[in-house]
Amino acid sequence: MPSGQEKPRAGLAAGRLAVFLQFLGATNRVLDSLDPYVPRSACYFDSRDRTKGGASVSRWSVIVPKALLRQIKSGKTAEPWTYAS
Repeated sequence: MPSGQEKPRAGLAAGRLAVFLQFLGATNRVLDSLDPYVPRSACYFDSRDRTKGGASVSRWSVIVPKALLRQIKSGKTAEPWTYAS
């Protein structure tokens, strides 16, 4: 379990990781282990995209840019972890 002293961005990191693991086909056991670390309220996957909007991945409380979500789902992510808007 996360402590009350953890850095606020730790939840966002867990949410980001969970999004990728889910689409890579991680087991429910692995995904369930991240639940305690997920942010309590929705966070933008990339804070630079707040004005562009995105798609909410509610289980992980992360708002992912639609272009990145399409790339993740298709398995064609750009190098290194970038996306076209």
